[in-house]
Amino acid sequence: MRWRERGRAPETHHERRGQAGWRRHNDRLACSPRTVTVSPQTAQRVKTAVDQLQYRPNELARAFRGHGSRSIGLIIPYLYDPFFANCAQAVTTIAREHGYSVIITTSNEDPDTEFVEAEQMLQRHVDGVMVIPARFRQSRLTRAFFGKTPVVAFDGPVSDPA
Repeated sequence: MRWRERGRAPETHHERRGQAGWRRHNDRLACSPRTVTVSPQTAQRVKTAVDQLQYRPNELARAFRGHGSRSIGLIIPYLYDPFFANCAQAVTTIAREHGYSVIITTSNEDPDTEFVEAEQMLQRHVDGVMVIPARFRQSRLTRAFFGKTPVVAFDGPVSDPA
């Protein structure tokens, strides 16, 4: 039984889309960042529904479909140190200019904490990781650990065992 027949307001996202006359195929086409041709009427109907429903794309779902998370992980030793704070500010500014968000975490210069935080970044499927490694020669991070995820280390190297 449909929501109209039950005499109640739509509860699910699917029901709200149906109420707005929004078909699933059309939302993908009209909301796609790629250039896809839909009729102007369909594009306007979808835009109206997007505004009414306060729709926000699910970036996590996009990442699962292989489109990237549009996020970068940043691991720094401390936030209170002016050098590291300036690094974080610069990274977030440039990332924002390119349509990325930044997930910032601290390691407290502890190799074990740094390793756990890097693992969590990879579990979040970030598109890349930037790291200021823990104390020289104590970091457990290696290039192999990151697999295919790009990693940039600054103010110290990430080891690359032979």
